[in-house]
Amino acid sequence: LARDGRPAARGARFARGNWYREILDRLRNCATATFGAIIKEGSAERLGLEAKPPQRWPRFVNSIFPEKALALAAGLGTIGRNGLLVAKKTNNSDIFDALDFQEHLIASDSSKPTTTNPPTWSSAVLIGLMLLPFDFDMLKLEKKDIFGGVAPSFFAVCGNCRLCIESCPSRALSFSSLPGFARHLCIQNYSSIDGNLPDFIEKSWADQLYGCDLCLEACTYFEPDQKAHTNRGRIGGFFDAESLADLSEEQIQALFKASALDQKWIAPGALKRNAAIVIQKFHKLRN
Repeated sequence: LARDGRPAARGARFARGNWYREILDRLRNCATATFGAIIKEGSAERLGLEAKPPQRWPRFVNSIFPEKALALAAGLGTIGRNGLLVAKKTNNSDIFDALDFQEHLIASDSSKPTTTNPPTWSSAVLIGLMLLPFDFDMLKLEKKDIFGGVAPSFFAVCGNCRLCIESCPSRALSFSSLPGFARHLCIQNYSSIDGNLPDFIEKSWADQLYGCDLCLEACTYFEPDQKAHTNRGRIGGFFDAESLADLSEEQIQALFKASALDQKWIAPGALKRNAAIVIQKFHKLRN
């Protein structure tokens, strides 16, 4: 709660840089390179496809699509007990090995650790989605269980581990045969919503400014890539809570402009409230 003797509010790891924009840019670069190769090699004409320019290749991050379910179906990994993707680290040469591994996960007993030769895993991942450049109609999706309709590969590397469950002070996670996540009990769910917090959430609050990493950091597979970097929207990890609490909502918007916190669903008033809670907790601990 403190840095240099002052109350400090912490931003979630995924929000310390604008990784959403970074992923969209990387997908755009991928589309540009692929489009160039298609034109150069004449693949579109040979396959009877319309070679559409890169700006018409739909790209999505943190979207309405069931991105975790699609990541599972693509063989990118498994779902941990914290409900987050635990991905197999791959490169272009072994992506098909990942798909083969996914078939093993689907056929295995997901309540036990897989017995195959385990790859290198990490739960420090962000998901992006790019659709192939074919015509499609955008349909309004009904809100459904993100795991519905996808062959489950849950907990393949978790076994009976409960570290993420035990790390959550508001008990948003539970030990069950499917990912047991209760959004209405999750600190992160409330970190962007203005207004008074439920008593049990405020009591569970620690130093969060936005988001909550407790269940993620408790995971034994949480291994951030030290080479991962983005210059977009870098805002650091900790903020002086007293300075933030003194800002107006307009000043907070200006402070976080073009960062991951510059989103319509993140209320500046919620960030002010969160900073005030951190200050209150800080002084309570000191007294």
